[in-house]
Amino acid sequence: MEDEIPFDIEKDIFGSLKAIERLQSENVYKIKSPETPLDNKLATIEKIGTDDFLCKVYCEDLIEPFAERKSAGYGAFEDFYLESDEDIFFIRAKSISKISRSLNTPSLLQFKLTHFQRGSSEDFDNKQLRLIIPITNEASLTALTDICLKVGNNYLPSGLLDVNLNNEQFHLYKSVNHNINYLIIESQVPISFDNFKKASDSLITAYALISGNLHLGEYFYHVIEENFNAKQRVIYEKNEPAAITNVTLLDHNDFKNHLKNTTSSKEFNHYCVPMTANVFSSLCQKVYDNPIYARCCRFIIEGHQSKQVLLKGGIYSIGIETIAGILYEENAERINPIGDKKLAKKIISKVREAISEYDAFISGYGKDILDAKINALNSPTNAKKLSRPFELFNITLPEEDVAILNTRNKFLHGTSPLENNENPEELQAIVNKLLFMLMVLMFKHVGYSGHIIHYPDYIKYRYLSPYSGQLFFTI
Repeated sequence: MEDEIPFDIEKDIFGSLKAIERLQSENVYKIKSPETPLDNKLATIEKIGTDDFLCKVYCEDLIEPFAERKSAGYGAFEDFYLESDEDIFFIRAKSISKISRSLNTPSLLQFKLTHFQRGSSEDFDNKQLRLIIPITNEASLTALTDICLKVGNNYLPSGLLDVNLNNEQFHLYKSVNHNINYLIIESQVPISFDNFKKASDSLITAYALISGNLHLGEYFYHVIEENFNAKQRVIYEKNEPAAITNVTLLDHNDFKNHLKNTTSSKEFNHYCVPMTANVFSSLCQKVYDNPIYARCCRFIIEGHQSKQVLLKGGIYSIGIETIAGILYEENAERINPIGDKKLAKKIISKVREAISEYDAFISGYGKDILDAKINALNSPTNAKKLSRPFELFNITLPEEDVAILNTRNKFLHGTSPLENNENPEELQAIVNKLLFMLMVLMFKHVGYSGHIIHYPDYIKYRYLSPYSGQLFFTI
């Protein structure tokens, strides 16, 4: 017998995949919706191609409802149930994206579904839950883990990440089944569905920041049952399309090869490791706790997707402003010109007293402006608010980078930092530098220390030969 390939963790997702497969096969039900014209009608739900779930309702005598009954969309915009002898589906209000009706008799109503579930809402609370996301490309976790995962007969190096969020354990991992790739999140203890959903969104957003890929599309939430014969409870959600860019600034394998080819020194070898689970968990926690931070992560992906260089630069500039604002709120005493709050308050009071001596000569309009400026006396300039966080993280920016950092206003106002956009390559290099500085702040904010791809030079390296520059930094 051949020796088995060593692995760290084994997962069994066969039950979840079979439950999803059954969900996609056509079944016949009777609708329960007493206040609508759909009540007691026969219906089926099936997957059409790879895109949509379709609910078909067969109506022998479909008539418009009485005025006092719920009539919009024949009741399809209300909660309703589909029942059979063995099962029950629940379709939540406003889960219908499109309604069509045949003109012949009997009539056929067709609803495209964005959400439905097998089982009642109570069936998903305080259970161990698993989210399965079919994805178009194989998920790469090499920047985050070196745990080897076994799923069925597949061995996946760098296959699973252990995440601690709100002092609860979650696993984020990948799998392949019949040439279909999946990204999977599961709770390690029973959890409410709402908390699991929010935690999953946080992990997906945090992973998007690292990988450049925001996996949306179809979500299947499954209650993990040890007994395969138990009723399988599944929730289906249709989200907006995924954003796949593959723009990542972490690659420890490339960094390791870079060191081998450029230096014999072992000084940086301890940086040739994935981002630790603790740091990734910190990133997930930031996303979970701060909606502004979460939005920042997501619109960075929007920037990656943009084909317009000026728009891309504008989005990255918004990202820099956002993370700088968050860092300022957390470190105001270290960023404000006067660190001592009592001293700052005393100085502001003195300035206000000095100005008040001339009140008779200043209009109300002028007083409002001066008052606002006095209140902001102990605030940094916008330029310092952006550059000071780098100093707090012991990162010294070259003068060239500081100058590029100050171009953000041009992008934010929809103009180019270059006159007449005469050099597209130079404009792209400026935008890539903004992305690099943005990601440095995002990573350092969650406690990351290690290598990072110097994205401007990395792009040049891919297209220019010969090349001289710095492909990686350690932060």
